[in-house]
Amino acid sequence: MNAISFINSKDIAAYLKKINYNFNTLETSWLIYQSSNHTLQEKNIAWQEVIATMPDCSVERRLNCKEIESWHVFLSDYIKSHEETIKEFQRTDKEWVYGLGVRYQNEGFSDYWDYLFSNYDKLYRSMLDECLN
Repeated sequence: MNAISFINSKDIAAYLKKINYNFNTLETSWLIYQSSNHTLQEKNIAWQEVIATMPDCSVERRLNCKEIESWHVFLSDYIKSHEETIKEFQRTDKEWVYGLGVRYQNEGFSDYWDYLFSNYDKLYRSMLDECLN
């Protein structure tokens, strides 16, 4: 597992590579979660690799975190929840309205929903157009 590829900072990634830092299971999972350069599907594949190649562990109960007896079971359930959410999001047999949230800061913090789409494909095409232009 190349956990360094999931680090958002190129400088931090370079430093950790230079010192040959070895990430444990939880650190690797966290880096995958935090990555802003990978899709949800890519993250799910990476977590599956964590389950397949890294040792299982437990997580003690602490503030805002329940006890987790098996990190592998937790990750597996987490991946399943993502897959179910993606399937539900992409359903075409129901009428949905999809919103693209825009976050901005102007003399304080504000959130607003400015872009609405009648189906997933229109939202996806709009996002692609925005990225490609």
